[in-house]
Amino acid sequence: MRKRTSAAQAEKVKYGKRQLLASKRFAPLEKDVLQALLPDGETYTVAEAGQLLDQYSKLEAK
Repeated sequence: MRKRTSAAQAEKVKYGKRQLLASKRFAPLEKDVLQALLPDGETYTVAEAGQLLDQYSKLEAK
């Protein structure tokens, strides 16, 4: 029998850059930004990746 994971547990799961870029969670434009922002070899939760996108979108253009 398969265990069910709660939303809180699923939120703690970390993914690599390639996994995040391959997911359907992010729009194509967001994936382009994540491609530039996320360093290779590190892992992130979906929430952490979303926070990075939010921070990037609030930056002021020079």
